[in-house]
Parts: sequence; C-alpha cells; structure tokens
Amino acid sequence: MGEFRKAKDLVRAALSTFRLVNSRRWPLRAHLLGMAGAVLVLGSVVGLAVTADAYSQAKRRAVTAARDAARQVAATLDRDLAQAAVLTAASAPGIGPILEQQAAVRGNPDVCSLSFTGVGVFPAEGAVHILTADGRVLCSSVRAAVGRSYAEAAWFPRLASGAPVMTGDGRDAMLGAPAVIVAAPIQALDGKVGGALVQTLGVGALAPALAETFGGPIRRQFALVDGDGRVLSSSIDASQRGQAFPSISDGATAPDSQGKKRIWGLGTVAGPGWQVWAGTSEVLALQTARAEQRRLGLVLITTLAAALGLALLVNRRLVRPLRGLSATVAQAETEPAARAAVAGPAELADLAQGLNHMLAARQHNEELITGLARDLEATAISLVEAREQERRSLAIALHDTTLQGLIAAMWQVDALVERDDGPPGLERLRGDLEALISQTRDVTTGLRPPALEESGLGAAVDELVHRTASESGLEVEVDDRLLGARFGSAVEMLMYRMVQEALHNVRQHAQATTVHVVLERDDGLLRATVADDGVGIDDTVLAEGAPEGRLGVVSIRDTIRLAKGRFSITPGRPGTVVSVEVPVRAD
Repeated sequence: MGEFRKAKDLVRAALSTFRLVNSRRWPLRAHLLGMAGAVLVLGSVVGLAVTADAYSQAKRRAVTAARDAARQVAATLDRDLAQAAVLTAASAPGIGPILEQQAAVRGNPDVCSLSFTGVGVFPAEGAVHILTADGRVLCSSVRAAVGRSYAEAAWFPRLASGAPVMTGDGRDAMLGAPAVIVAAPIQALDGKVGGALVQTLGVGALAPALAETFGGPIRRQFALVDGDGRVLSSSIDASQRGQAFPSISDGATAPDSQGKKRIWGLGTVAGPGWQVWAGTSEVLALQTARAEQRRLGLVLITTLAAALGLALLVNRRLVRPLRGLSATVAQAETEPAARAAVAGPAELADLAQGLNHMLAARQHNEELITGLARDLEATAISLVEAREQERRSLAIALHDTTLQGLIAAMWQVDALVERDDGPPGLERLRGDLEALISQTRDVTTGLRPPALEESGLGAAVDELVHRTASESGLEVEVDDRLLGARFGSAVEMLMYRMVQEALHNVRQHAQATTVHVVLERDDGLLRATVADDGVGIDDTVLAEGAPEGRLGVVSIRDTIRLAKGRFSITPGRPGTVVSVEVPVRAD
C-alpha cells in the first residue's frame, strides 16, 4: 500500500507539473519539453506502480512457497516418524527371546545381529538397540554401543514405565549427535517391562538432505530447530549446529548466518516438537520482479526517446516555422519589406501567407501615410509661403502706392507752408501726414521684415524684440543660440511669426513686465520659446481664441502641426510659456 500511495502522490505531482506548464506563457519549445517531461514522469510513476505490484506479488508468492515447503517437510517428517514408530512397535515383541538369553548374548555378541537402514527422508545416520530393563544396550547395530546405558536419558523413565517413546534428543548418548528417539517397550513373561527396542534417527545431516530433496530450482535451504530454539541441523552452515536460531517470525525476511537475505517459512514437526524453517533467497525469489523492472526500464527509456523524438519532430515541423513567423513580425518593425517564408504544415503555410498579405497591406498603408505626411508638410510650407507672398505683395503695394502718395502729399503741404498766403492749419495737417507715413512704414516692415531676408531668424527676432520693447516699455531679453545659422525661408518666417504673435499677445493680455525669448537648435529641431511673468493663460482660452482676438495663435499652432512640429502653451512661474519646435535642416 505504501508503494501505491507513493505512486499516487507522484501522479498528482506530474499532473500539477503538466498544468503548470500549460498555464505559463513560456515558449512553445519549453511546453514541448515540459510535456515530454510529464510523459516521462507519468511513465516513471506507472513503472514504479507496476514494479511495486510485481515485487509485492513476488514477495507474497515467495512467502507462500516457503511456508508450503516448510509445512510439506514437517508433514513428511511426521509421516516418516509415525511409520518408524509403527515398525518399532511391531518389531518389539520379536525381541523377547533375545532378552531371555541375556547371558548368552553377552558372552557371544555375534549371536545378536542388528542393522540400521534409515527411515524415509532421514539419512542413514542412526542405530538400532536392544535395551535391558535397566537401560543397558544388550545388542546394537553399532558394536561400540553394546554395554553402554540409556538409563540417564530424559526419556528412559517413561519407556521403563511401559509407554512407547518418540522424542528428540539434542545429544544421543550413543551417537553423540542430535537424534530422534523411537522406542517401544518389551513385556516379559511376568508382565513387567523386560527391555525395549530403540531406534535412534540422526538428524545432523537431515537439513542438507531436505535441501537436496525439497530445495527445488531456487535452491531453498532448511534449518531444523528443537523446542529450545537451538539449531539441530542446517543446510546453510553446518557449524551453526547447537547455536540459537535467530528470533524471526513466519513469513519474515531476515539474513541467514552467511548474511544472505532469505524469506522464511515455518513448519512444525509434531512428534519431537521441532521446527522446520525453509529459507528462500530473496534475490532468486524476486528475480522475476527484477526482470520485469528491467523490462519496464527499457520501456521507459524507449518511451522517453520516442517523446524526445516527437518533440524534436514537432520542433522541426512546427516550432521553427512559428519562430520564423515571430522573427518576421519583429523584423517588419524596421524593415517593412520583410516577408515570412511559406513553409511547414499546410496550416502554418496558410498562416505565413496571411501574414505576408497583412505585411504587404501594412507596408502599402505606411507608404500612403508617409506620402500624406509629406504632402501635409509641403502644404503647410506652401501655406506659409503663400501667406508671406501675399504679405510681401501687400507691403510692396503699400510702399509703392500709399506710402509714395502720402509722401507726395506731404511735399505739397510743405510747399504751401512756405507761402505767406497759405490757408491756416497746414502745420497740423503736415503732422498728421508724417504720422501716417510712419505707421505705413511700420506696417510694410511688419509685413516684410528686411532683417529676416538679409540676416536670418536670429537677427530678425532681435530687431523685433527691441522694437517691441521700445514701443511697449516691456523688458525683453533675447537668448539667441543659433549662432547665425540659416534655415528654410518658410521655416524662418513661421518661427518669426510665432514669436511676433506671442509678443503681441503679451502686450495685449499678459500684463507682464518681463519677457524672455530663447532661440535654439537641438538634434534636428529648431525651437523658439517665449516666456513672460504676466497673469498667465488657460488652455481653454485657445479653444475660444477667436472671440478674444487670439485667432493668430490658433492659426500658427495648426500650421506648425501640419509641418510635423510641436506647439505648446504651459503655465509659467509666474506667467505663460509658449514653445514651438519644428524639424529643420540648416542651410
């Protein structure tokens, strides 16, 4: 049961591992290897369970066989001893005439001739004696025993009382070795016990004889133990005779005197009260189970090899194409023309074709978006250039018509002023004309800044800042980090207009005292920043900029975004920060 419980726990662990592999977002190869490992674990568990069952069954069979062998031997010994008792009792009455001629027999021992032939499985190691009433050997199959006495033997008083005897003797007085005593009393004419017929069956070589007869192909060994637990005979180690037999239980596995583990079975010889222990070598008893274990090991190795082979095949036919598709998707991020190889099973080939169609459509869409972005950028630049062209045309028209007419009119007024008879109020008219001429020149300069065309963005912004400071009283600082670099005319004009509009809004709405303007170029970007210390501006104002006169900022913001630039208005500490950056290439 313990082995099966262990196998059950291993199955649960294998299933948990399988669920863990399937629940994690691991690579497919890891999943395949994990499933192969799960198959191996499950196979190992099944192998352990089958091996445990085979071992358990083999152990039970070995215990049963050992018990059966011990009981069979015990039954055989009981049968042979019973036969010996019957023969002895039947032969005893024929010994009476010899006992009646005791003097003649003592004078000529050859008159009495006895022989011992053995009984059943007992080896021919023993003797036949005729005893007198006092226990002395009158006649024997062993000449040296004649004249010796059994009177001191523990079983003799019972025999002398007229009862038959069957008992074990750890050391027979005549043989000097363990033996079974089978004796029958002989009645004299007066009815008293006049003597006895005794057979001593030696058991010193009995266990080896039993091993030869009952050992079988697995070479089962035997030990004969008396009622005191001492070894009478052993087929394992003859020197163990007379020593205490190990304290073991029926069906137990324990080492013998040579250290070899054996499975022991017990049988009891009822006549002398002895025990027969049959010991089967554990190695030989379980060799079938071990052969099954080796076979299962071979099956497990074959299963593992098959699982790994299947994993490699799936890796070749499925995982590699999938990894190729994944690599193509990653490559397409930087190389729009990348396409997947159409390979592998039909499903993967269809998936690769679908991916290629998707990548082709994506590349086409990206090309359209890129072209549209270029068109939008070109449109933004064209809008700026068109707007500036209109301003340039308007400035020229104002300069060549309105401004020249005002100057001519002022010259006529100057001529009238020099005359004595001129109408009154000419001086006032002349002043108004001078103011109109100055304003017209400012308008033409704002529409077409000469410094922007001649010196570039930095110089034009510097002139704009100084003019704003002189007109508004603001303290304006310029941090020009462009170092005289020139850019596209549309970009320069766009940035100039942004700064111009921002300064205009500061004058109109910010209530500021200080303005800081920064021009810089950084990593392919042209950036202009206008920061003031005024009351600030909320982003929601931009959405409602037209009613408050801020439509110019909104227009510039939209134009900059079309030109792939960035426009932002953020709160300052205090005031407002307006920032614009556009991608540029220095001229």
